[in-house]
Amino acid sequence: MTVMTHADRASADQAMADAFRTQAGWCRQNHVAPFTADLAEAVLRDFEAGGRWRRLLGGWPGDPIADAAALRAIGGAHRLALKGIEPFAGVFARLDRDPAALDDVARAAAAWPEMPHWLENPPQTNEVMRAAVFLGGFMLVARAQGMPLRMREMGCSAGLNLLWDRYRYQLGDTVWGAGESPVRLQPEWRGRSPRPAELVVASRKGVDQLPVDLDDPEQRNRLLSYVWADQTERVARVRAAQEIARQDPPPVDRGDAADWVAAELGELPHGQTTVLYHSYVWSYLPTATQARIRSALAAAGARAAAAGAGLAHLAFESVDGTEKTALTLTLWPGGERRVLADAHPHGRWVHWLAD
Repeated sequence: MTVMTHADRASADQAMADAFRTQAGWCRQNHVAPFTADLAEAVLRDFEAGGRWRRLLGGWPGDPIADAAALRAIGGAHRLALKGIEPFAGVFARLDRDPAALDDVARAAAAWPEMPHWLENPPQTNEVMRAAVFLGGFMLVARAQGMPLRMREMGCSAGLNLLWDRYRYQLGDTVWGAGESPVRLQPEWRGRSPRPAELVVASRKGVDQLPVDLDDPEQRNRLLSYVWADQTERVARVRAAQEIARQDPPPVDRGDAADWVAAELGELPHGQTTVLYHSYVWSYLPTATQARIRSALAAAGARAAAAGAGLAHLAFESVDGTEKTALTLTLWPGGERRVLADAHPHGRWVHWLAD
């Protein structure tokens, strides 16, 4: 057992304070989520004053930015609001940015008995707008290989983005999807519009360390809690997607990502393209897990041609830990990796780079 020295703890606490400042800055950029930024700063005030948040978050053993520690704390407060508990519900409903009100909410959230447990798990967002980023990639894969798609998503939470074909899209000049869907995705589109393709889903399945059961109101609230409260359109999209998923839930396994990928790629069905995809998952995986997934992909890719099958890896992830996010595609047989798009992390805008 490693014992943290006083100097180590001071360094960890400084890193935590910096993480909250960074998160507040990201939320404040372009007026994206000012209420959430103010709430992060209220938690930070209590932390720096040695309050309950210092006892909860002090001496954090990992990288608080990579661990999304600030989002864990903010999500906990939002979860209490979604449960209708005061003073959280009223402050969140009004998006009350009064510092005194937010200080009260921050202190009350830290004192909530379940908060230490909620802080143990990383955020699960299921950002539905990311499906609009993936769709162009799915179209490109289908055009290139001409086979039904065997969809497999890592870190899929409740599986909302496994149901991408039940939503309506406008990607530049390209309109696609279920016309009657209550989930309508129209990001700001830059670059040429993706060329439409016939998309047939052969099967779909996901994996997550902590799958969300959408029939459980508590778990629905947990999923919603990580959506910033002042982004009401995002909240409405997730709610609508949850209702679609509850009607016919996709299969989501609980398990380790590398074990699951190895099993799912162990046999590639003839005449199908297996599409392994994920968004904002990779940075949460240990280095050894990442290496095992790469190895499983390479081994499956080497077998694809002989199996009469295709394999695609679509990743929508941060570029080298920066705020820049890219959609990349590796396609087998061949194994060539391409950057298809740059995009906002939540899919608000997409700069399409592919032909």
